[in-house]
Amino acid sequence: MIKQADITTLDKDKKKGQATEIDQLIGGRLKAIRTSKGFTQEDLASKLGISFQQIQKYENGKNRISFSRLYELSNFLNEPLESFVQNLDQPTSFSDNSQVLLQAGNDSISQKELDDLVKIYSSVKDTASRKNVLKMMKLMVENLKE
Repeated sequence: MIKQADITTLDKDKKKGQATEIDQLIGGRLKAIRTSKGFTQEDLASKLGISFQQIQKYENGKNRISFSRLYELSNFLNEPLESFVQNLDQPTSFSDNSQVLLQAGNDSISQKELDDLVKIYSSVKDTASRKNVLKMMKLMVENLKE
């Protein structure tokens, strides 16, 4: 968890009006939650009465999200406010929109594949079933290694 001292340190390096690392992390959470729920940037923008470019700026951490805007996003996405700010030292998504590639053995995984995987996984509403899906995937990976 980020402590007050960490926030103070982060704020020292920022210039007035510029977003901080915390803003980037919250924006990354917004993107992860939005994509897992199957919404586009345009969907959010339309609901909030802003441009999709503004949603991009929020997600990239270029613009700060005010508490009242975060509250609106939380309601629209049907996601508790805590989801955006809990454990900020453990980001849930990449904070930029690039096609980040991760290495998995000799193959690479695109950000789109990761987004699709998160979307499918989080669509399983029952906690026990979701845990079973995760166990199944782990077993499949272990069997593929043999």
